[in-house]
Amino acid sequence: MTEKEKDLYVTLGRLEGKMDALIAITNAHNETIQKHDDRLRELEQSRSALIGAVAILSTAISAGVAWLAK
Repeated sequence: MTEKEKDLYVTLGRLEGKMDALIAITNAHNETIQKHDDRLRELEQSRSALIGAVAILSTAISAGVAWLAK
């Protein structure tokens, strides 16, 4: 094996190591993004439920007041 081939294998090894590191970083970012997405989804659903409950309650109160005003 010539010196040039050895250098090529060393360079390929470095590139492989860098690619492995990039894949690991990307996987970590994907996990973080998934966790954030799950948290946001939970917050949005709870907010929607709260808004729905307030709408139902306000409608019931308005109907009650209108009924009592008759």
